[in-house]
Amino acid sequence: MGGEGKFNTRRGMGSSAAGRIQHHQDSIGKPDRKYQDWFDPNDQELHILMSRRDQAHKRALQTRNSRFTFAAYKDACRMLQKRTRALKSDWWERKAVELQRAADRNDINGFDNGLKEVWGPKKNGSVQLK
Repeated sequence: MGGEGKFNTRRGMGSSAAGRIQHHQDSIGKPDRKYQDWFDPNDQELHILMSRRDQAHKRALQTRNSRFTFAAYKDACRMLQKRTRALKSDWWERKAVELQRAADRNDINGFDNGLKEVWGPKKNGSVQLK
């Protein structure tokens, strides 16, 4: 009895890949991130710069022969890249200070946790010999 109910609900979803993926995501959930991002996904300035770049790209594709629209697109890309590089540099500097403080205090757990945030957890397994 219990199996028939599950079969009917799965059959009702259809055979589309999107329906199957959504079903699996709902049942198992998304995997947790293994490492920390160097940017804040809610950074409004970054979103504004990305939308400017996207709009400039659309305009450049619509008017292919215009130097002005292509220059505006390149400028938007340059500004976005400058901001992302600054964010990444600041993040690395903060992490370096945090790791140095842990090392100065001989805090092995804090140092190890900081390394895991930067590089992700250590992968257990054998290394292939060539």
